[in-house]
Amino acid sequence: MTTESLNDSAAPSNGGDQAPTSAPALDTVLTQQPPADAQPAAPAAPKAEDAAPPADAPKADDVPKADPAPEVISYDDLALPEGLEPTDPMLVDLKAIAAEAKLPKETAQQLVELGHKAVQSVLDEQIALIQKQADTWEQEIKSDPEFGGDNLPKNLAVAAKAVETFATPEIKAMLNRFDPKENPHGMGLGNHPAVVKFFHQIGLRLSEDGFVGGEGPGTQKDAAQILYNNTKTK
Repeated sequence: MTTESLNDSAAPSNGGDQAPTSAPALDTVLTQQPPADAQPAAPAAPKAEDAAPPADAPKADDVPKADPAPEVISYDDLALPEGLEPTDPMLVDLKAIAAEAKLPKETAQQLVELGHKAVQSVLDEQIALIQKQADTWEQEIKSDPEFGGDNLPKNLAVAAKAVETFATPEIKAMLNRFDPKENPHGMGLGNHPAVVKFFHQIGLRLSEDGFVGGEGPGTQKDAAQILYNNTKTK
């Protein structure tokens, strides 16, 4: 077959009723455009839980946690040393300070014992001074050239009579020596030379005037007349 015959066979006929052939496709598998409905779908947005956190976002371990509620410490059951009462002002103040500072109970207990020990040491020193002063007075009255010596027993007997007649329980407590339990109001004044001589003078007047306790008519003087000698008898 000749070239001419090929051209003749490929050429369209002169007849006007035959449709023209379409242009050959030039696209290849690499260059052809996919149909609109074949376009790849846009990637789905990542879920919130799958999204990566920002680089500067704090880690879970780095987030500060809320402080737990502070523990309320009670100091009402502290062991109290002997002689220390729950209403003692020192103890009340110490509990308030411990609560404000949130001290452990063990520390508060140590402070109670230390505070009581310090207070007791001061009291012991004061008691020792009171007793020493009473001892000094006792030696002075016993060695008094007029009142003491051989005259001491009878002079004390006269003074004791006045004490028994006029001294109230409160006065007698002050005359006796101090004792924190038995006689907390004691001052040892019963050894003071001036006090002893004062009651001795009252005792002498009791003997001279024939004082009789109680009420009733008579010539006996009452207590005020004997003590102060400011009333004349008729």
